Amino acid sequence: MYSFYSFLLIFSSIYSIVCFYRIFTNCGELGYKAIIPIYSTYIQFKLFYSKKNFFIYIVFYILGTILNLYLYFYSIVNFNNPSAYSDIYNLLMITFLVNLICGLYKIFLSIWMARSFNENLIYGFLLCIPYIRLFFLSKIAYKNTFYNGNKYIEYKEISKKSTF
Repeated sequence: MYSFYSFLLIFSSIYSIVCFYRIFTNCGELGYKAIIPIYSTYIQFKLFYSKKNFFIYIVFYILGTILNLYLYFYSIVNFNNPSAYSDIYNLLMITFLVNLICGLYKIFLSIWMARSFNENLIYGFLLCIPYIRLFFLSKIAYKNTFYNGNKYIEYKEISKKSTF
C-alpha cells in the first residue's frame, strides 16, 4: 500500500516539473528553471505575482520550517511535563498561523497564474488541491493558451490610476 503512495508522490512530482517546464517555455523563460526547487518558485512569483511577495513568502516559509522543527523537538523533550502543554499549544498556534500565511500566498499565486492564462477564479482555486492540480497544470501546459503577461502587475497599475 505504501509503495503505491510512494509511486503516486514520485509520479506527481515529476509530472509537475514537466508541466512547469512547458509553462515556463510558454512564458518565454528557460524550461530548465522548473527543475531548480527554490528558483522555480521565484520564477513563478516573478511571472504570475510579484517579486516582493516572493521574498515575503520565503521568509514565512523558512520561519514555518524552523517553528515546525522546534515544536517537534520541544514536544518530544517535554512529553511527560504537563506544565509545558500550554507552551506547546501556544507554539502550535503560532506555527499554524505562519503556515497558513504560506498557504495563502500559494493560493494567490495559483489564482494569478490562472488569470495570466485567461482562466477564471475557480480555476485558480482548483490549482491548489493536490493531485487535482496535476490535471489543471497539464491543461495550462498543453492547451494552446498564451501567456498574457502578469495580471497582478496590470491590476496594481490600474488600481493606482483609478485612485483619487
